[in-house]
Formats: sequence, structure tokens, C-alpha cells
Amino acid sequence: MTAPQLVLDDVTVRHGGRDVVRAVSCAVAAGERLALVGPSGTGKTSLLRAIAGLDAVAAGTIRIGARDATRLPPEQRGAVYLHQEPVLLGLRTVRDEVAFAAMVRGAPRARAHAVADGLLDRVRAAALAGRDPRTLSGGERQRIVLARALAADPAVLLLDEPFGALDPSLRPAVREAVTAALEGLPVAVVLVTHDVDEAAAMGDRLGVLLDGALVQCEAPTALLARPATAAVARLLGHATRMAATVDASGRALTPFGPVPTTLPPGRVLVVARPDAGRAWRDDRGDAVVTAVRATTTGTLLCVTRDGATATVLADGAPTRVGDRVRVAIDTSRLHVVPWDGAADVG
Repeated sequence: MTAPQLVLDDVTVRHGGRDVVRAVSCAVAAGERLALVGPSGTGKTSLLRAIAGLDAVAAGTIRIGARDATRLPPEQRGAVYLHQEPVLLGLRTVRDEVAFAAMVRGAPRARAHAVADGLLDRVRAAALAGRDPRTLSGGERQRIVLARALAADPAVLLLDEPFGALDPSLRPAVREAVTAALEGLPVAVVLVTHDVDEAAAMGDRLGVLLDGALVQCEAPTALLARPATAAVARLLGHATRMAATVDASGRALTPFGPVPTTLPPGRVLVVARPDAGRAWRDDRGDAVVTAVRATTTGTLLCVTRDGATATVLADGAPTRVGDRVRVAIDTSRLHVVPWDGAADVG
């Protein structure tokens, strides 16, 4: 990682006497994208607003580039904050919308329009340059607002649920365009979303905020494979949560196979995402289907064996509740976390 462009050191944000962001520390390099996920009300937006200077910091420091930005007004920070709903200025053309940000920074009109044209091409919206901004679709507005933000040449770009207002059918294409537009730019990006898959696709690192605290932050593949706690596993979609016991040889024993762990002997929780296993109907199978759920990526089955329940992908013929199935789980993709007394286990 290159030198940090954004550094948060024990940042706390307080609303109404309550700490909504609690001692968050992290650093984001120029050209790096940090994606933050967490449930509603966990402090994601408050953290972005604090970085932008829109919310006061109760404790800690924020550095942007070489400067302590903790007490600087928003316009002096070099950070641009984009809300979920893209807001256009109502100028004559899309090119004028994007050029406005460069002109505010002192660029002559011709230079600002050249910057705008380059950025419109970068966000795959060059054909929209002469359009009236009022005629744009939601996905088009999102790209134009991003281009306008980049025209301000920010050190830090803050994206608050950037695709939340889009139709689900539009989100993948707009997300791909935004990711491509940010590639190679010397800007530190922090985005927040409820969508774990979206965060994993866009972030170079994925951070989990729970109750205002940054509880884990790693590369997406590492974090998805090895959540630190049961709470993180739940948030990341580890639908399989089995109570197990670690034996003296360092294995968590489950009906679906033993799982190596460094946790001490005792009760633990074994977690996995649904794609760690598959099940197919077989009258001689040793597991029973207890629930069936259709998703856009396949059918999920809850299957029970010897009192433990796993959630896996369905394979082959349609399966109903009560059917017997065979189950194959890649135990290398099962992960052991400390027991937290959770009631939602199989």
C-alpha cells in the first residue's frame, strides 16, 4: 500500500449523547477503495459525514493527505461526499454540469469543458455531453454526478449507498462503470452499502461496522472466508451456523465433518456461506430438507443431519421440504468462531 491519503485515528462521533461512531481507526491509500458494510443505524453514514466535515468529531483525528483535517470546514478538506440520491445542478447541458466543478477550482471555461469531456468518457457517458440533465435516467445521473465529483480533483471520494436508488436491473452495469471510472485514479475512496456482494466486488478492502465500531477490515476474499465473530458471519451471509465442540486435537466436530481450528477446546460456532456445500435428492441420503428458498443465484436448502442444520445450494432435481438428500460440504470453507450464545443455530 502506498502512503495513506486518508487516516482515521480513534474517530468518535456523538449524536444526542450517544456514540454513533466509536473509536474508528483505519487508513486508505490513494487509488484504494475501502467498502464498509453494516446494518442500518450502525454509523456508516455518520462516519462518511465526519470525514467530509458535515458532522463534528467528538474525539480522534482525521488526516487527509499531509493535513490534519479534523477541524477544517468541508470546502477546505479535499473530500467530496456523494449522497445516495444523485443531485444535479440544473445547468444547460451535461457537459456544463461536469465542467462546473472544474470552473469552481479556477479552470478556464475551455479547460473545464475539456476536463468534463475526458471524465464523461471515463464514466462511459460521452454520448450524454450535450443532453439536458433533466432528461437523464437514474443510472445516467449517477454517472454524471460521479464525473462532476472527479472534476473537483478530490483527495478523498465518499460514496453513501451509491446504487441504492437504482432499479436492481441497472445496478450491475452502473457499478461496473463506476468501478472502471475509479480505476487508476489517485483518490482514496470510501463507500458504504448494505449489499455485501456489492461491497466485495468494489472494495480493495472490506470493513464491517457493528454498533459504531470497525470490528474487522481485510481483503474481501479473506474476510468472507474468515469472519472474526458470529456477528460478522451473520452480516456477511454465513447462513450455516452450527454449534460444535473443539476436541483436544484442535478440531471442531460437526455432523458434516471435522474443522481444524486454533480455538481452545470447548463450545464454538461453525459458520459457512451457502456456496460452501451442495445437496441433491437421494432417498438413501442421510440428511433431510427442512426449508427451501429460491434466490436469484440458485435455490438454497436448509438440510439437517444428526441435529445440525446447514444451508447449501440445491443441485439437480427440484427438492421439497421433507425430502432426503445427500450433502457435500467443502470443510475447508467451514470456519470456526467463538461461541456467542446465539439462538439461531442448527
